[in-house]
Amino acid sequence: MVIVNKPLLLAAALAALVFLVLHLWLGEVRYHQPALASNMTAEQKGLYTVLWHAISIIIALSAGAFFAAARRPAIRPAAWLALIQFCLFMVLDLAVGLFRLGAPWPLIQWLIILPIVLLAGWGLLGPGRRAEIQPIASDMGWRVVPPVHLNDHAEKE
Repeated sequence: MVIVNKPLLLAAALAALVFLVLHLWLGEVRYHQPALASNMTAEQKGLYTVLWHAISIIIALSAGAFFAAARRPAIRPAAWLALIQFCLFMVLDLAVGLFRLGAPWPLIQWLIILPIVLLAGWGLLGPGRRAEIQPIASDMGWRVVPPVHLNDHAEKE
């Protein structure tokens, strides 16, 4: 039986929805509208708008995956995918901030994503359990062979 920490996954879903609201409300004013008012070509502005709203869709679907996994643990693979996406978003934000802008602070999205990653990761690992590869691997259809201990063979002789 697959066990998840439902309250933590629900908290991750709520945090992702808050991130979506911040993205659509504050990000629209700070990033999207200025980009549309810039001297980019119409094609560049169109592409920027598509990418902007694609991120909105990814955030919304990720929140849905966390919510669904809290209700039905069989949905865990979708929630793991959402968690991995958020981890990659954090890495991307930090890399661009550090290597292009000279500091992690100009792009603070990683700070908003961090609680989502922590809540979802802890929630997917289950209540009161230490991290184990078995539940994750079984969700992905992998078979994990239990470790062989030398003492096990000595006792059987």
